[in-house]
Amino acid sequence: AASSPLIVDSQYSCFKKVAVQLCLVQFCLLTVLISPALWAHEAMPTASSEKSALSSTATNSAAPRRLADGQLFFPKELQRHFALTTELVKTAPQQASTILRAKVIADPRASGVVQSTQLAVLLAPADGLPMPGQSVQQGEILAWLQPVDTAIEQGNQQALLAEIDALIRITRDRVQRFTRLQSAVPKAELETAQTELAALERRREHIKKSVNQAIPVIATISGVVSKTAVSVGEVVEPKQLLFSLQNPTAWWVEAKAFTLPNGLNAESKVSARTLDTAAVSARTLNTAAVSAQAFVSAQELKGQSLSLQYVGHSQEMQQQSIALWFKVASSANAGIDNNNAQQLVAEQPIEVLLPQGAAIEGIAVPKAALLKLDDGQQALWVHTEPEQFQLVRVATLPLDADRVLVTIGLQSGGLQSGGLQSGGLQSGARVVVQGVQLLAQVR
Repeated sequence: AASSPLIVDSQYSCFKKVAVQLCLVQFCLLTVLISPALWAHEAMPTASSEKSALSSTATNSAAPRRLADGQLFFPKELQRHFALTTELVKTAPQQASTILRAKVIADPRASGVVQSTQLAVLLAPADGLPMPGQSVQQGEILAWLQPVDTAIEQGNQQALLAEIDALIRITRDRVQRFTRLQSAVPKAELETAQTELAALERRREHIKKSVNQAIPVIATISGVVSKTAVSVGEVVEPKQLLFSLQNPTAWWVEAKAFTLPNGLNAESKVSARTLDTAAVSARTLNTAAVSAQAFVSAQELKGQSLSLQYVGHSQEMQQQSIALWFKVASSANAGIDNNNAQQLVAEQPIEVLLPQGAAIEGIAVPKAALLKLDDGQQALWVHTEPEQFQLVRVATLPLDADRVLVTIGLQSGGLQSGGLQSGGLQSGARVVVQGVQLLAQVR
C-alpha cells in the first residue's frame, strides 16, 4: 500500500514519454506529406509554365532575323501580312538607253493667248475675271476693254459727229424737197439723195458706237485658263498679254540631244520619265532619226503611264543641241489611257530615254526592286527559300520607264551563299519587287 504511489508516478512518466514520441512521429509524417506540395509550387515546373516556355521559344524562332550565313529569315505569315511580292526574272539581250533632258511644253495647236488690241481700261464681265484653272469655251467673253482716249481725240470725235449731223440734216431736207417736187425732179436725183442720207445715218451710228464703247475680250480656244496676267481696272497697252489658255490634255515634250539619234527603226523603244520618278516610254518608226509615226509611252510624277507621239526635230542647233519634239498621242493609237495627261504642267522636267548601241545580255528588273545601300551601291533582295532572302549587289543601266537592266551582279551557276554578294543573281530567280525597304529594316 505504501509503494503504490511510486508505481503510479512511474507509469505516468512512461505514458508521457510515449505521447511525446507519438507527437514527434506525427510531426515528421506531416512534414513529409506537406513538402512535395511546397516543392510543386516553388521549384517543380507545372503544365502552364511549360506551355508558356514553349510558346516563347516558338515566337522567338518565328521572328524575322539575320541568319549565320548572312541571309534573312522572314516567315511566310509576315510575308503575307506585309504583302511582299516577288517577280521571276530571266536573262535576255536588251538594248540600254541614253538619257536626254527634256521638259513639258504646251501644244502650239491647242494653246493660245489673249492680248489687248489698244490702250484701254480692263473691266470684268458679270461673273468676274476668269481665274487660272477655270474652263472656258471658244468665243466666250473673258473681259471688257474700255478705250482710253485723250482730250484731243475725244474733241475730234465730237467734231466729226457734229459734222455728220449737219450733213444728215442737209441731205434729209433735200430728200424732202425732191419728194414734194417729184414731178419736176428726175427720179434718179431723188434716189441718189435717199442713198446718201442712209449712208450718213449708218456712218453716224458706227462712230457713235466707237466713242466710249467697251470692246469684248474673246477666248481664242476652248480649254483652261493657265494664266491671268491682269486685274480689274488695270490700264493695258496694245499687245499686252491678258490671258493664257491651254488644253489640259494636249501637251508636248521637248528633248535636247547633242547629235541626231541614229539607228532607230520600227522596233526601237524610247522612254522618258520625270526627274522624281520614272516617266515615258515609246516605239519609234524611222531610219536615221525619229519619225513622225513614232509612239512613246510616258510615266508621270506618280508613276502613271502616258502615250507620246513623235513630232519632229529642229533643223538648226539651239545652244549646241538639237530639239526633239513629242506630243501626247491618243489612247487609240498607243493603247494607253491618257487621262493622266491632265496631271502634267508646263515646264515640268522630263527625262527621255533613247535606245542606243548593241543589245547587252542582262536581266530586266522593275525599278521598285532596287535598294540603295549606305555606300551608294544598289542591291536586290532575291527569294532563295520559302522563308529566306539573299541581298545581292548589282549594277544597272536605264532600260525604260519602269525597268532597269542588271549588267553586273549576274551568276551563271546559281545563287552564292554568304551575306552581301557582288554576284549571285541567276536567270530564273525570284526578286522582291514590293516590300524591299521593309526587308532592309531587319537587323
